[in-house]
Amino acid sequence: MINQFKVIVSGFVFNSKNELLVIRRADDEETFPGMLAIPGGTVEVEENSGLIQDTIEAALIRELKEETDVDILVDSWLESSSIAKDKAKLYLFFKCSVTGNEIPATSEETPEVFWVDLKSIDIEQCTPALKSYVLANIQ
Repeated sequence: MINQFKVIVSGFVFNSKNELLVIRRADDEETFPGMLAIPGGTVEVEENSGLIQDTIEAALIRELKEETDVDILVDSWLESSSIAKDKAKLYLFFKCSVTGNEIPATSEETPEVFWVDLKSIDIEQCTPALKSYVLANIQ
């Protein structure tokens, strides 16, 4: 029986031009290698400050900074989903905005990071979560 979830936080980050921050997943990723995705990561207990006030949102801010070097504010929760196959995973998605640096930089985890207009993204290159969001929000 699975009684623990791995918690994954991800952010739909928009800049002042209403462009979405997108990463290309590394080719050695376990899931969706080489595909376009929104940035985020696993909430790790070791990374928490240990303070009672530490939140899921704080973990998302740290993950986005690590992956993209962009400074964000978590605006609102959008949705969550879960998968319980061989591993149980809880996915939390948030809408975010830029608060400081908005010039993205690559990292070991993200070989490509860029801003994109939703109307011009290559939908066939997107992970399911990103594809679903784009299709629901393009006019």
